[in-house]
Amino acid sequence: MKILMVLPGDFPPDIRVENEALSLQKAGHSITIACQTRNSRPPHDTFNDKIKIVRNELNLLDYKLSAAALSLPFYFKKWDSFLSGVLKTERFDAIHIHDLPLAKIGYKLAEEYRIPMVLDLHENWPALLAISQHSKSLWGKILINIAQWKAYELEMCRLTDKIIVVVDEAKSRLLKHSIPESKISIVSNTLNASSLQILSFHKKKAHGLRLFYGGGINKHRGLQVVLNAMALVRNDLPEIQLDIVGDGSYVDSLKKLCEDLRISDIIKFYGHLPFHKMGEVMANADIALIPHLKSEHTDATIPHKIFQYMYMGIPILSSDCDPLVRIINECKAGLIYKNDSAQSFAEKLFELNNLLINNEFHHEIPRENVLNKYVWEIDSKILISTYNDIS
Repeated sequence: MKILMVLPGDFPPDIRVENEALSLQKAGHSITIACQTRNSRPPHDTFNDKIKIVRNELNLLDYKLSAAALSLPFYFKKWDSFLSGVLKTERFDAIHIHDLPLAKIGYKLAEEYRIPMVLDLHENWPALLAISQHSKSLWGKILINIAQWKAYELEMCRLTDKIIVVVDEAKSRLLKHSIPESKISIVSNTLNASSLQILSFHKKKAHGLRLFYGGGINKHRGLQVVLNAMALVRNDLPEIQLDIVGDGSYVDSLKKLCEDLRISDIIKFYGHLPFHKMGEVMANADIALIPHLKSEHTDATIPHKIFQYMYMGIPILSSDCDPLVRIINECKAGLIYKNDSAQSFAEKLFELNNLLINNEFHHEIPRENVLNKYVWEIDSKILISTYNDIS
């Protein structure tokens, strides 16, 4: 099949899109990725030599209006015009929409060209909007209607031919809304075998306890809870250090919090790093953190990093979001704290540190679980089977 993948973001990089596109291409499908760019990247490009990329040039205002697209349809119109042009020049057998926003345009074009549509829900988009800072601004409250986005999601799920979600909890959420189970496939953000070599870093000997966080830095990632906990434990763990790799809208607020708590000397902000550089920092960690605040959004998605941490044998200290609790407990990969409690984080940190000191944390167990169950080789077969069903 010739598949048009549509991504409302720039590409590359995007680990999930890369994994899916490469797996489908390897299975004999022809893949074109239609994405956006705000960085004047070439309108036509290739990825891995065989995957074509076409880019839709959008400005910052266009991008920001995506969250308000149901109220102000300018974003939809620009994508409709762009994708219509792509489909007029080349025939496709299926359209694959990544994430919820462009589902409406994908369905319109799928109907027009009489081809099936796959809706790939990376996360609970309405719930993500509900906790996003721009939704809470004055203009956000006027233009972004969460109830409208929830209704839009269910309508698109009923209209599309196939739905892909990332965790069991996301599937259960849709089943509660009477979406047919036969439509839904779970293709998770598991570890691709091609990543194993670049995750083979050597740990450097270091004094004290090293904590690591890698990823986006927004308020709902929960790092403010971690920083408050660091202030509680620093006297009992005088050589503790937290390495934070990533960037986002909440960085300055966190740096100010470090100053207020007088812990700036034990917190290091690296900013965004290339994956291999991030891996070098991560390899030195004694404990890796997933501090996401619990919400409808975080209870229905899973970050790639959980599987990276487990493969590297790094114990995880995680908040109590449903998928994280299930997988970490199943794989004996670490401990869970109450997501909004610095005191709970501190208590579990001491407990996990004691397990490490007494050699009671078995690093090989989570690694074996990743290799036996949480690997992309398994999920890619589910993805390919999904396309076999509509071919």
